[in-house]
Formats: sequence, C-alpha cells, structure tokens
Amino acid sequence: MHNGVWFRRYALTEDGVSPRALPGTPGLMFVAKTDEHDEFGHDLSDVLAGLREAVDMRRKQFNKRMIKLQSVAKEMNPPDVFGPDKADLTIVTWGSSSLPVREALERLWGDGFKVNSYEFYDIYPFSADVESMLKQASDLMDVEQNYSAQMAKLIRRETGVLIQKYYLKYDGEPIYPLEVVKAVKQHIAGSNGR
Repeated sequence: MHNGVWFRRYALTEDGVSPRALPGTPGLMFVAKTDEHDEFGHDLSDVLAGLREAVDMRRKQFNKRMIKLQSVAKEMNPPDVFGPDKADLTIVTWGSSSLPVREALERLWGDGFKVNSYEFYDIYPFSADVESMLKQASDLMDVEQNYSAQMAKLIRRETGVLIQKYYLKYDGEPIYPLEVVKAVKQHIAGSNGR
C-alpha cells in the first residue's frame, strides 16, 4: 500500500511496462514474484488452477509481457557500424569478440580489404533497423566465442537473414585479432563454414 492505495506492481498497462517500487523506496515493500500472479502480485497458485478468473489473469499477464517486448524493441539500439558504410564483407559480432574484431579491421583495411563490422550491444529484442541493415550487407560473417553460433541463429530466427560464414572459437581461449584476420582472408578467398 502506498499513500492509502494498494500498489499494483503488475498493473496491466498499454505499453506492458508496470510501475515498480525499487528496493529501499520509503514506505513500500519490494516483492519479486517468480510464479504467475495478478496485478497486485498475489499468486495464481495451483490452488486456483482451472478457475476462470485465474486462467483469464494468467492470459492477461502473459499478453502484458509480450506487449512489453514490443515496447522494449522501440528502445533498443541498432548495432554500431565500424568501417565503411558499404563493404565487401560485414562481420557480425557482440560481447567479448567485439574488440578483437575492431583491431582486426584496422589490419584488414591496411591490407586493402573493404570490410566493416556490426557490433551488437542490445541483443533481444532487435531494434527495427537490424533486419534492413543485415539485408543491405553484401556478405556476412559471424564471429563468436561459442560452438553453436548463438547470435547467428538468433539473427536467423528473428530476421530470416542466414549467415553462412563463421569464425567460432570455443576452446576457452580469447579470440585474437590475427585469428579474425586469417579467417576473413580465408573466407574472402572462398572457403565457407566454420
């Protein structure tokens, strides 16, 4: 309760984002729920399973979360572009791979390669610009530090864009710029895949 009014932590709102009390807010108790709940944070536990009002509220709370994703997507930033606007090859990267890719770009430019990179900071949901950026790229190469090309798979799922060139490192060691340079040169020379 705040100022004599019950606080609806999970209020159904137009943009899906409910007001919240932060830990330490004077006069309010902070509660974080993990189970499905109503607008006040009361559990819709198994005791209420099957009751019409509980089923309806579960559906409303789920829809609220999906609306929130749409609202969040409007706030997401597109990837930063390093290098020329138009390139023969665009490297897609994120996280710990980003700085080695940036250093590799400098070396590749020095060797006359027309490459750039899209460096993702905001991952999911993608900003509206991501799909068009990826589709405008001449050729794409994914550089990631995992076995399964997680980012490339997310891009495919969310945009339909298929990245077919990879440099994936998953031996526990960091990616080094020279490895990226070598991988780019190999891919430009014609080898595909991992």
